[in-house]
Amino acid sequence: MRALLLIAACSLSSLTLASSVQAQSAHVDVRFGALALTQAGTSHLRPRVALAVGVPLIGPIEASGRVSATAEDVPLLHPAFGASAGLALRPEFRRSPVAPLLEIYGGRTQLNGAQGRVSAWSLDGALGIGLKLSQGASLEARAERHLFFGVPSDAVLADRAWGGSLGLAVAW
Repeated sequence: MRALLLIAACSLSSLTLASSVQAQSAHVDVRFGALALTQAGTSHLRPRVALAVGVPLIGPIEASGRVSATAEDVPLLHPAFGASAGLALRPEFRRSPVAPLLEIYGGRTQLNGAQGRVSAWSLDGALGIGLKLSQGASLEARAERHLFFGVPSDAVLADRAWGGSLGLAVAW
């Protein structure tokens, strides 16, 4: 009897969850933000622009690709470019206009340092929240952590950075 009640409870909870999470669609998003890059012990805010495209894999998990430009100053003076691929957890709830998001990216990036532009491998993680504006558009805010690998020691750039962004995602 207990086993039957447990099976019924699990079935009911999975049906409830399935009815509250809607099918995910592919999307493109544009992000504007800043990267707090430390160089020779001094932190500098660098403007950053990114374009990401995501396609659903399984449920709320998606595969995505991102290209970005990090500049020395506004308006994107001397941009350094990067590209990365990753996975994201982006559940969408039917009854709520707010949804969490979690992203992990790995790729190659360029950074501007005192000795010029350097290239490094990057591992990025982001935690954010999206606010649905309409059926196919949402406003998203992210807090990001960046780890850089292979930065030359003479570049005096830190191998870690914090970032933040605000963006608009459009589904199709």
